[in-house]
Amino acid sequence: DISKGSANIVIAVVDNAIRITHQDLQANIWENPGIDTGYPNDIHGWDVADNDNNPNPPPGISDTSDFVHGTHVSGIVSAVTENGLGIASLGFSCKILPVKCAPDNSYGKYLYNPFDGVYYAILAKANIVNMSFESSASSVTEEGIANLAYNNGMVLIAAAGNDSSSLPVYPATYNHVKIGRAHV
Repeated sequence: DISKGSANIVIAVVDNAIRITHQDLQANIWENPGIDTGYPNDIHGWDVADNDNNPNPPPGISDTSDFVHGTHVSGIVSAVTENGLGIASLGFSCKILPVKCAPDNSYGKYLYNPFDGVYYAILAKANIVNMSFESSASSVTEEGIANLAYNNGMVLIAAAGNDSSSLPVYPATYNHVKIGRAHV
């Protein structure tokens, strides 16, 4: 009742992969409006793990593969709503900036250099960064990138609590990062 999102809001989903052709996501996938990020042909986001412009999962993955996580999260973030398909999302019409951080030759369970993905989101001028990952180790470099994003006016959301532990996890513990309970 308060808001139905806006196509002017760009939410970077930094995750293992996002299927940009998914019927409930396709209309809300970000299209580079001409921002020079320094990444060639980044029309619909970037794959920081394989260093290419294809944020999709590798071909032939099953619905039970770990590679579906980023697509699932993207649906929660901003699946097309009120279209009679799939799910209704919180973002309605916000644009999803796909940032892939798991290499095609992996199982998709672990993200490789996800803060390279956050840095890409800064360059692409995202408004919000969703980080559905956590680590028990802090990093001065990663915290510096989170601070840079914040100083550029971005809202940072990170997972916490997946393991029902009271120990600090990162990036959720960094300054300026909002915490969201990640799904298991």
